[in-house]
Amino acid sequence: MPKQSTTLTEIREHILEDLVKEIGMPRAEANSIAFCVVGTIRKKWGGCEGIYIPNSDQLEERDWKMWEMFNGSNYDEVGQAFELTGRQVRNRIRIIRPIAEKRDQAGLFDSYLAEAG
Repeated sequence: MPKQSTTLTEIREHILEDLVKEIGMPRAEANSIAFCVVGTIRKKWGGCEGIYIPNSDQLEERDWKMWEMFNGSNYDEVGQAFELTGRQVRNRIRIIRPIAEKRDQAGLFDSYLAEAG
């Protein structure tokens, strides 16, 4: 495996420790799996710009503000407002869109269900 970045080394170490501590996997086996996972991350996303890993399952308030400002094509304009690149906004919108659409769809039938109930 090529020389790893500090970030990938840290990820590998965290995976290794979690596998050993959380599920009791033997250290040698956990180390092999951790190397495999980090290798996949490097191959799939190595060198990509703007990869965002959310720190929770919840969207941030900023994400909702970006969604409200977004008109379908104004990535750069939204990026300027939030000090992000157009590419970073595009990546965030890709994450926000299905959540926002699901949230908005749920509201379509609320009044009907209230009347029927």
